[in-house]
Amino acid sequence: MDIIQFFIGPVIVILIVHVIMSVVYKDAEKKDKGFVFNGYKLSDRRRFIRSLWVIPFILVLYIAIYWYGDLTTNEYMVIGIIFILLALLESAISYVKWKKNEKEA
Repeated sequence: MDIIQFFIGPVIVILIVHVIMSVVYKDAEKKDKGFVFNGYKLSDRRRFIRSLWVIPFILVLYIAIYWYGDLTTNEYMVIGIIFILLALLESAISYVKWKKNEKEA
């Protein structure tokens, strides 16, 4: 699976940037209204809504990879499963955090 080599570097960079941004915006004021490009500044409710909005874009990305990619069937299945799991995981985590913070407030 040669495609795996192209995922290792970007995944490591994404993880490093995520940790840095999480630390920088940990105590920042969260916005619940208006446009915010940086997702780390969003409230938990808005983060959940944004994670739901991303799902159609993930589908379009998967279809583009399917049409233009030259991968095996197993690689397409692995990529599809990864996309689905990441979208569901992000939505579930955002929803649980939103309800937890709503209950505390």
